[in-house]
Order: sequence, then structure tokens, then C-alpha cells
Amino acid sequence: MWKFADVGILIDRAQRESRACVVFLSFVLFSCSSYPAPEMPLSATSATARPARPSRPDATPPTFPSVGALALPGARVWFVERPGERLWLRLESRRGLNDSPSRWLLPLTVRAMCKKLDELLPNARVECGWRSTGAHLGVEIAPAQFEEALDMLLRALTEDPTEGELDDAKQWLRDDLRRRSDLIFHRAKRIAREAMNQLSPEYAVASDVEIARMGHIPLEQVIACRRERFARMDLALIIAGPLSSSDVARETASRLGGTYEDSPRPAIPQQPARPRRVAFSYPANLPLAHVYLFGEAPPDSSEDRLVFELFLRLMGGSYSSAINQGLRVEHGYTYGSSSFVDDSEAREIMVVGSAIDPVSVRPALEALFQGLRDATSSRVSSQDIARVRAQLWTELRRRLEGRGLMEELALAWRAHLTPRQLEARYRELQDLDGASLLAAVRRNFHPGRAIMFITGDFNRVGGVEIVRDGTGFHLGD
Repeated sequence: MWKFADVGILIDRAQRESRACVVFLSFVLFSCSSYPAPEMPLSATSATARPARPSRPDATPPTFPSVGALALPGARVWFVERPGERLWLRLESRRGLNDSPSRWLLPLTVRAMCKKLDELLPNARVECGWRSTGAHLGVEIAPAQFEEALDMLLRALTEDPTEGELDDAKQWLRDDLRRRSDLIFHRAKRIAREAMNQLSPEYAVASDVEIARMGHIPLEQVIACRRERFARMDLALIIAGPLSSSDVARETASRLGGTYEDSPRPAIPQQPARPRRVAFSYPANLPLAHVYLFGEAPPDSSEDRLVFELFLRLMGGSYSSAINQGLRVEHGYTYGSSSFVDDSEAREIMVVGSAIDPVSVRPALEALFQGLRDATSSRVSSQDIARVRAQLWTELRRRLEGRGLMEELALAWRAHLTPRQLEARYRELQDLDGASLLAAVRRNFHPGRAIMFITGDFNRVGGVEIVRDGTGFHLGD
């Protein structure tokens, strides 16, 4: 049995040996004069090695793989045959949070279904999720487990959750909400969500209120939500992996070929025309002030969605974007900014955000507001469009080669498109010019309905008056 002294000797010996190893490696590396200088051409020989120069973004639109389709009574089946050692199965519903009667009913339902599937397939990788326009339940397995995994996935779809599974789902969501409640972006997004729905933003700040609401949801409502949100008329089974189309057709037809009673989709509630508040502030003892702009964004199904995402990349989604260049490169107010579409709530939200030195908030806001007005009133050059379009296509090509393929096929289903129609929308970006980009932005971004959120140490930030009109935001006197 080891004594403390023996452990101390072993630790001391290990430290001496590690230091000796570091000294030896340093001697080898720094005495090796054959390593090429940075300005030398790339090389790879027995004596020298340099990493390959990164490839430039591909300026050609990517091609989706061939997708087989089966229209079965139980679900629409999409299948991609591709080599590999893993198989992916995913049930995708295009009924999400945007017309759900409760903020927490769908997340509870999906988490309870996920818990059931995890218990049925303990050795598989189970995943689930929900968003404004859909919800999914999926599994990653070895190809030999295809039939078993398909059976268990359909069991999780059709069997009612138990009280234990619902309790587990509630606890998971409680922990997740508490974990994210102090995150600045999560707090800001919740406040913007409530304001856009013309509800009291105070509830968005108090996570205990949301936890209490969620805890009172009974099992009967969860069961009804599963049957309605995963109705067969809006359900797709997406499969990708090393299986033949005949095997997929045989196994899915035998399980999904019956008759099913569908639940009609409820009408989507009327969206408010204008938020009540212009801006929200939340004091926090932070070294930087965080500034967010939230606005409406087009849904997945909109023909303008990809164009709008390209616009956000041009505006603030990359280092070379207009807002990033203004706030960081020209003025040095921030390390960087970001802009993207968030669809994790009941509606798609456009987000533009930045972390700023508190003493520079006022001039930074002036630069940000001017950048937003310029982005929605002037045309973007064809060179900038081509650069960002190539980046978007390159990222898409990489997604199609891996797990991202399932996400793209799910996106097509939620948008009521075939995979080829979604591919065509990506290709149509090739003909995008400054005039058509500006027209799409004006159709979808309404500055008069956007909301600002600022948090930080207001003793350093000082007072800021924000005014909103039809052209956007301005600083008051």
C-alpha cells in the first residue's frame, strides 16, 4: 500500500522526467534548421513539413446527393445511400413552436420521447430537438442495427410517455433553463421574444416563473401534443447510410404502410404588427457592455430566407462584414460583431450583436445604427456578394459530406420543399445582384418593428436614449 511519501516521490520523479522530455524536444525542434521560413514555398519532404495551404472558397454551387423518396401512409421517407460505418435515422415533423399553444409543451413532449428512445436503445446515440418550424427525434447506429433501431424509433413515436419520462423531461428542462438563465444572450432573447409577442417582459427575466409554468403541465397534455405535433401528414423519416434502397423500401413499407388517423394543424395565431417597447436595458456587473438588435426574419419556407442569411453575413456575420469593419477595424470599439437568424423560439428572429467597451457604447451605437441604415438603403457590390456566396456554398458542401446532410434534408422538409428544390434555391444565389438583394432585405427587415437590448455596468455606460422610427434606430439628445 502506498504512503503519502511514496506518492510524493513518484510525482517528483514524473515532473523531472517531463521536464527532461520538454528540454529534449525543444533541442530537437530548435536545432532543426531545415524547417522552412514562413516566406518559403509550401513543402513536404522527408526532412521538412508544412501544412497545406487552405483552399479558397469554391465559387460553384454544390450538388445534393441523390435522394430516394417513398410516400407511405405513416410518413414520407427520404433515403440517401452513402458509404460509411454509421447509419442515421431521423423523424422530422414540420410542426414546431410557431403555432404551439404553450412555450414548454413541445419541448417537454420531445424530451419525454427522447428519454423513451434512449432507454430502448441504450447503446445508440440518440438526439432530439425543437425549433420554430419543426421538431425531430433521431438516432445514430451501426448499419446492422437498422431494423431494431427503426422499430424502437417508431415505438418512441407511437407509445404514450409515462409519468416517469415526463418527470425526467421536466428536470432536464429545469436544469437547462437555470444553466442558461444567467447567459446574457439567452436573457436578451427571452425579453425580445416576450416583447415581440406583446407580453410582459418581466416574465422573461424570472426563470422561476417559467419553471413553475412548465412544472404544472400534465401528462394528458403531453400525450395530446405528441399525437398532434407528430401527425403523419407532416412527418418525414430521413435515412442516410450504407443501405440499399430496396432494403429501406422493404423495411419502411412493412412498418409505415398502414392507415393512420391524422390530427389537423391548428391555425397559426396572428402576429403582432409592432412591439410596444423600443429598447430594454438590464444592469449587470460585466467588464463589457453587450448590445443586441432583434428583428423579424423570414421563415424557412420563404424564398427570401437564403438571400436574407447572405445579407446577414455581409452585414455582421464575418470579419470582413460592414458592421465588423466599422466597429472593430475603423474605430476599435469591439473585438467583433455577429449577425444571424435564431429559430429556437416561436418565431425566426434576426440577431445583430456585439460586446463593447462600456465607455464607448454611445459612439459604438451611432456607428452600429448608421451601419444598419446603410445596409438597408444602399446596394452591395457584386464582389462582396460573390465572396460571401462562395463562403456559404463551401460550408454547405462540407455539411453535405457529413452529418450536416441530415440537417439540410430536414430543412427542405420543414420548408415544404424537395431536396432538389432546396438545391435550386442555393443555386439561385448565383444570379443574385445588389438590387435584388436590397429588395429582399426591404421585404423582410422592418427597422420600425425591431428591438434593442443593452446590458452592462451602467455606471460606466452612462445614460443612452434610443429613438426608433421607420428608417431604424437613432440616438436621442
